[in-house]
Amino acid sequence: MIIPTQDYDLSKSFYQDLGFDLLSCDGQAANFEYKGVFFELREKCQFDGEYFIECCVENLRDWHRSWIRTGVFNKYNADISTINQQEFFLQDPSGITLCITESV
Repeated sequence: MIIPTQDYDLSKSFYQDLGFDLLSCDGQAANFEYKGVFFELREKCQFDGEYFIECCVENLRDWHRSWIRTGVFNKYNADISTINQQEFFLQDPSGITLCITESV
């Protein structure tokens, strides 16, 4: 999956602080991995309106707990919701909304 960004360096730091491993970076695209979830962050990737990505994970509560513990949401003025049924939402510094759901 590709995640666009309005501020490449800020978003790159945000995902690294969340615990994603930076696998490669060429200055315009960065590839990340966290617990088997891979994505590419792209600089200057144009998007209009809302951008929404769904990511299915195992152990939804563990993901949520580990991200809350990082303190990253206060640092970047980003948002994370509480768990609602089998999902939660987070919004990165560029306004991208990720819906994290549990694999069934």
